[in-house]
Order: sequence, then C-alpha cells, then structure tokens
Amino acid sequence: MTAYITLKEAVERWRAVTGYANSYQWYRKDAPSGSVSFGGCRVPVVKQSGQWVLEDCGLDKAIGAHREAKANIEQVTLDYANHVLHGEPEHSERTTWGGYTVSRGFHFA
Repeated sequence: MTAYITLKEAVERWRAVTGYANSYQWYRKDAPSGSVSFGGCRVPVVKQSGQWVLEDCGLDKAIGAHREAKANIEQVTLDYANHVLHGEPEHSERTTWGGYTVSRGFHFA
C-alpha cells in the first residue's frame, strides 16, 4: 500500500535533512502544477480532502538524490586536493569551496 504524507510534513522532513527549504507557501503555489521540486527533483502531488499530499517514497527519492549529489561534491573536493581532476574541457565541477572548470591542459578554480 502506498503511504502518503502531507506537503507540510514533506517540507519539514526536507528541511531537517538538507538544512534548507523554501517556504511552505512556495511549495503550495507550485503544487497545482501536479508536482513540487525538492532539490530539483520533481515529486508528484495530489490534493486529498483539501490537503496537498505526496507519496512518501517520492520524497525519499529526492532525499536520496540530494545525499548522492552531496557525496559527489565531497568526493570531487577530495579528489581535487589529491590532484585528480574530473570532466572534459569546458566542463565545470562543483566542490565544497565553489568549483573549477577544466580548460584543455589546465583548470580555473
């Protein structure tokens, strides 16, 4: 059986995990489109009994994607400190201190 949580609960969970979130009103205004964005991950929402709800697993996927992206940024930062660059020329990588762009034989930090 599919478990649903209210949009308000989802926003509170997102904020607790990530340390940031838009205001609840921002998500409510986005909800009539049929989905809301948590960290760039669109999660479908429906209105039930006058409340916006979403599948608990949808929020879990968004949280997982956030954690994966954060782990990737931390790994790229560690690799940079160890003189390992990622990406092709003209490709930018994010790090915990900002990021860098690879440009042919060198990079810009």
